Amino acid sequence: MVYFMGLLMIYGLNTWLPKLMQNAGYPLISSLGFAIFLNGGALMGTVIIGVIADRKGSKKLIAGLYVLGAICLALLGIKSNMFFLYFLISIAGVCTMGNQSLLNAFVSQYYPANVRSTGIGLANGVGRLGGMLGPTLGGMLLSLNFPITLCFLVFALPGACAALALSLVNKNSNNISVASPEKPQLI
Repeated sequence: MVYFMGLLMIYGLNTWLPKLMQNAGYPLISSLGFAIFLNGGALMGTVIIGVIADRKGSKKLIAGLYVLGAICLALLGIKSNMFFLYFLISIAGVCTMGNQSLLNAFVSQYYPANVRSTGIGLANGVGRLGGMLGPTLGGMLLSLNFPITLCFLVFALPGACAALALSLVNKNSNNISVASPEKPQLI
């Protein structure tokens, strides 16, 4: 669920953010700048939140970032000055794309070493379904002429859902047991 919602937000925003902002009344050149700030925020934020997660733990940080991202996305639907919008979009980049990188590291601790790659691959595969839904959802909202405020609320909702789903994850990472194949003996 967390991967599905996270990738829905990432791919939906990457695909439709410039058009959404243009429909909100901002010039096309500014709208393209928003896409740059979204990805720039993700780039810088990934490093910063990685350091924080190493020091403080990642579960609460990831959940908090999803909530913060949802708030930032919801606020994008309100007409504001450009500086504030660029700030919100940069934070949304950290809370979506940057958070996805952190999520991979967090989830890896829940799988035994012998199936870790398979587990992360499966989680990302399920997430790709959300990645397909995000651009489709954005296109449907725009083609139906939904108000921009509602469009941003629709893209904010998955962040809240991801945070809620993450809060249900058991804190103990040693509760998963998978029968491991016998290890070959070295002679």
